[in-house]
Amino acid sequence: WQLYERVFYRLFERISGSVRSPRKFRFKHKLVSLDSTVIDLCLGASTVAAIYKDHRAVELFFKALKQNLKIKTFVGTSANS
Repeated sequence: WQLYERVFYRLFERISGSVRSPRKFRFKHKLVSLDSTVIDLCLGASTVAAIYKDHRAVELFFKALKQNLKIKTFVGTSANS
């Protein structure tokens, strides 16, 4: 956000310095703002490790089922099946 703030004020100084008008400066066109907010998509490395560990346990469970019960395929209704 600090980068965008500096860019804005530098552009504003450049533009407002070149405008000689008795009226207050206004933007001629629609002003668009950029949001540089960071959003965490998951709580950190420990969360990713826990998810991977759980995922791996499920994989090992189904692998053991297939090997011990001689199941060739599983049928599921979700995309992750």
